[in-house]
Amino acid sequence: PDLKAAAARMAQAEARAVRAGAPRFPTSWLGLRTNEDWRQVVAGPGAVIRQQQSVYALNVDISWEVDVWGRVRNNANAGRANAEAAAADYAAARLSLAANTARAWCNLLEAEWQTQLGENTVASFRRNLATVDSQFDKGVPGVTALDVRFARSNLASAEANLENRKRGRDESRRVLEALMGRYPGGEVATSGRLPKLRGEIPAGLPSTLLLRRPDIAAAERRTAAALQQAKASRKVLLPTFRLTGDARTISEDLAELIDTDKIIKSFVKSMSQTIFQGGALRADVKLADAQVEELAQRYASVALTAFREVETALAAGVFLDGQIAALRKFAEESKEAEKLAVSQYERGLTGILNVLESQRRAFDSQSGLIRAENQRLLNRIDLCLALGGGF
Repeated sequence: PDLKAAAARMAQAEARAVRAGAPRFPTSWLGLRTNEDWRQVVAGPGAVIRQQQSVYALNVDISWEVDVWGRVRNNANAGRANAEAAAADYAAARLSLAANTARAWCNLLEAEWQTQLGENTVASFRRNLATVDSQFDKGVPGVTALDVRFARSNLASAEANLENRKRGRDESRRVLEALMGRYPGGEVATSGRLPKLRGEIPAGLPSTLLLRRPDIAAAERRTAAALQQAKASRKVLLPTFRLTGDARTISEDLAELIDTDKIIKSFVKSMSQTIFQGGALRADVKLADAQVEELAQRYASVALTAFREVETALAAGVFLDGQIAALRKFAEESKEAEKLAVSQYERGLTGILNVLESQRRAFDSQSGLIRAENQRLLNRIDLCLALGGGF
């Protein structure tokens, strides 16, 4: 719906552009009127009769402003530039929708992966609790009621975390469905795994890629439109020349009424010159100049924002690569620590707290790795959006 609304705004701007260019052409009015009239006709000596007849009247009015100074052309150019800006806004809406949909897809994949990890965590902690309960009931030395409490506490915490992840997964599904224009029923399915990035970002990307960004194109077109409107506002202070014509014919014969030669002979050409001056017009000039300045500064701000977004995404890609490498090492070491803690616990060399802590670290490391890998995908999407497309 948002994209369709942007398309409707573009259509409105196209219609305004046509209206802005309409004064370049003559304006004409055509009126045809017929009346029933009575007249006296001499039928013979001393004989007069009344006879009904139809009288036709044709009015033709034509008006055209001679664009001596180019004011009309400036207004038409401004309308066209605004229409082009609206087209760029529509392109921006399409690109934004694509990026937001891709983000929502990746977020849903992460949510599903995190939920799966949470389910594995609950299952593991439930097995730990069963083992500790069994050992405590059997009176195994070193296993106390405190160990049972810790195992139950860890399981309850994992179950609460799992419900939170399920809620996040449900919300991610509905967000994605709404972006696709579907009813948000929370039923969309995914592949279940985060995609892998294809290749690295090439070095030496030209800054001219940013010229593809729709927001930059829209800002430039709006600035151009304001410049044209400012020129037109100055030319309002100059004389305006207008050609007007008015032709009227009346006839009892319809064929004679629409005779071209008669209409042309009846047409009277005239020219009027009107000079507009005053505080209101000069205020319009100042207003137009201020609007040009505002839009020019906004254009510069959009360009700076574009450079910042690209530089931030490029730098974030490097940082995320380093973070993921460290998290992978963390996940590997945590997994080995968990195996060692379980082995030592089974041999009575360590307490249950070390086992629970090692398992918590292992699951936290895997969760952090999933989150970071998704952040790298989202950052790549942000980079494509910042560049106005792919590279």
